[in-house]
Amino acid sequence: MSTVITKSKKVMFCLAFLGVTYNAILAVINSLFFEVSSVLVVFAEITILGTSLAIVIGLSNLVDKDKYVIFLFLSVIFSSLLIFLNTKIIFVDAIRNFLIICVFFLIGGRLSEEYMHKLFLVVSIVVAFFLVLEISVLSAYVEIFKPAVYYQNTRGIEIMEYNQTGVFGNAEGFAERFSYGVFSGPRTSSIFLEQVSLANFCAILGLYILVFQPALKKGVKIFYLCLIILICLSNETRVGSFLVIVLFTIGLFRANVPAYSNLAVFYTTILAVFFINSFYGEATGDNFLGRINLGVEYFLGLGIADYFGHGIFKIDEFWDSGYAYLFAAYTIFGASTFICFTLFILKQISTESRLCALGLSLYVYINVAVGGNSIYSIKTATLLWLIVGYVYYRDVAIKLNEAPESSATQ
Repeated sequence: MSTVITKSKKVMFCLAFLGVTYNAILAVINSLFFEVSSVLVVFAEITILGTSLAIVIGLSNLVDKDKYVIFLFLSVIFSSLLIFLNTKIIFVDAIRNFLIICVFFLIGGRLSEEYMHKLFLVVSIVVAFFLVLEISVLSAYVEIFKPAVYYQNTRGIEIMEYNQTGVFGNAEGFAERFSYGVFSGPRTSSIFLEQVSLANFCAILGLYILVFQPALKKGVKIFYLCLIILICLSNETRVGSFLVIVLFTIGLFRANVPAYSNLAVFYTTILAVFFINSFYGEATGDNFLGRINLGVEYFLGLGIADYFGHGIFKIDEFWDSGYAYLFAAYTIFGASTFICFTLFILKQISTESRLCALGLSLYVYINVAVGGNSIYSIKTATLLWLIVGYVYYRDVAIKLNEAPESSATQ
């Protein structure tokens, strides 16, 4: 039986790795072998999610401690049904987004800490390798992945005339955009192919270090720190840089973080957004103030019917507007369940759990405040919810006086 469990965990490790990297793999195929279509991308994601769920259920049937994540998924099914009844539209993306959260949360609860550490190390090494290649020899990086062509073939994103490098269009940046001034090329993307997911990976890696810091060897921590610095400087991420600074600062006081301090993050973020909007409501553009104001404008523009399904008619307009998208895509029921899930799913009976809850709220609600719907991307959501799932089930084991799986220090 133990051999079966070990093999299952190896398979879960591989599936999680594919969740992070499958777009990069398909991009290589698209660049070097044959043209990849959106159908193949959808098929790959469905295969990864379906196989992951089958492994989870096969390894151990869903039990009482899984009830919260099951309820989260049922909430989006109910919301999708409500949207359909009101609009005759089936919004598949909403179901897909919550499925990613639920599946990798469940896998995180069944993945040992040893495999968790191996996964982050392997992913980080791969990210670092292609990041250095992208910075030092951009032409070679583009030749391998052809990001602009890949997104044109699979997402229908047209390659603009000004894009002379072949990278993802938005990675090109523009003259007025924030920059550290260290690197002169496009904003880096590494295996994520677009710059936003690399920035999110950076923040999630910071959360991983915050939670598991005592278990990591000094050399590994130095490697992760160097990778984070390199990502921040080359990706020129504003939100990512802010998050890792906050996470590392919290790490200095890790033993003194109170339970449910994550609630303060949620309420403070909301108050800060409306405070900023009230004083700088005229600011526009792709900058911190402009994105906050756009999100507030869309959110305040929601009508009563939009909370109960009709917001789906505005989903293209809300696509990157944080809270407006949240309530339009999932209705008030799914959105409220998601908010409660992120705030209260972790028991916070251990230091790691309190830190994870705080880091999760910082990541989700600061991103949502500036319109970060990229938090639902499988490329980075995989890693985030693996951490949260692992910590949740570890807390449940502690509460039930069960011994959580031990692991080798990395």
